[in-house]
Amino acid sequence: MKLDIRKELLRSIISVVRHKEFYGHVVQQFEKVFVSGNHRIKTAAVGRYRGDRFIKLTYNEDYFRAIYEEQIGPDQRKGLRSARLIASGATEHEILHVVFNHLVIRYPDKLRGDVAMDCVVNCNIPKERRHDNWIMPDRYGLPEGKSSKWYYENLKGNDKFNKDREDGVFGVEGILSWLSEGHSMWGDLDKDPVAKEFLKDVIRKAKENTSSEGWGKLGVNIKDAIDGLLEWHPPQIPWSRVFRSFCASSEESYLEYTMSRESKRFGTRPGIRKRDRLRVAVIVDTSGSIDDGQLRDFFNEVRWIWRNGAKVRVFEADTDVRDDYEFRGNFKGSVHGRGGTNLEQSLVVVDPLRFDCIVYCTDFEAPRIVRRFRTPVLWVLSDAPEDQSSWPCGWGRAVRIGHVA
Repeated sequence: MKLDIRKELLRSIISVVRHKEFYGHVVQQFEKVFVSGNHRIKTAAVGRYRGDRFIKLTYNEDYFRAIYEEQIGPDQRKGLRSARLIASGATEHEILHVVFNHLVIRYPDKLRGDVAMDCVVNCNIPKERRHDNWIMPDRYGLPEGKSSKWYYENLKGNDKFNKDREDGVFGVEGILSWLSEGHSMWGDLDKDPVAKEFLKDVIRKAKENTSSEGWGKLGVNIKDAIDGLLEWHPPQIPWSRVFRSFCASSEESYLEYTMSRESKRFGTRPGIRKRDRLRVAVIVDTSGSIDDGQLRDFFNEVRWIWRNGAKVRVFEADTDVRDDYEFRGNFKGSVHGRGGTNLEQSLVVVDPLRFDCIVYCTDFEAPRIVRRFRTPVLWVLSDAPEDQSSWPCGWGRAVRIGHVA
């Protein structure tokens, strides 16, 4: 049988788009690259080479040609169907690495970590869509449905795994060939906050565009992984509108890549657009009166300020500034401070730094502020007193937020 492997791979991708709604919304957001011959990707991979800007889906046509030739026997019709299912499963495999956030997870023992992550992914692909050579937990006497961390710990000292490592079965020539080079395309993604945010955004957009029926067809493990990845809540404050009315235009501009616009030079997507970038100082009240729920609410809003294109520097403060750092999209879960409260002292520190505005997240349980400052201040209040006459200051704009369930 004469096969057009490129056409078959495109057909398998279209099958995923048509029959698995959420996966389809994910796969459509990645550029597809087809390689062959002496290419470093010997199977399939999602990721990018070090130094590249965009994350892509890469397929090695030779690998899939071998699968088709292997599956198509005397009963060509049945064999072709089986090969097409496996090709679709390969796309699901790469999508699931994104869903489980594997591209930014690093384990000290890389090979053991790669095997652990493939155990997670392949458990969530139906048997008819898996090739017999893909790694499954039962090969090592382990149960399905565990996390990559669990598999990583339990593969340590596993006799079968250690023998597979010694026998070289994980390479291209070995029976478990999926690991050949695909995971190497994850290289520097764990150190790139923009790439990490892009990967989350891919999942977020896919979930938003998936119907309730399509969402219901996903397995519990997959839905839990998606919800865990997207643990941030929608903003309680419409930051783009607030900044338009509250802050003067920023003098700093930057270029942003966007799939919604074509490149004027090359006629391809993504194109670029110019945006202004606000420099925002966010002071987070970390005094003892702020509980963990309020802190999560505060940092949820900080993240949405950052996602609206602002350049954000966070100042953690109680009676004074205890720590400051550029915000990169993540809340580390702990803060410095937890003492008393002095809102004015942190403003004394931050005001001379010439930010476009200061966003102060607090409960307003503090001594009175005597001075008024040059930089515009927006108070983000959680559980502040209803009686505004008891507030420590009467100037600046104030918005309220409540605990997010």
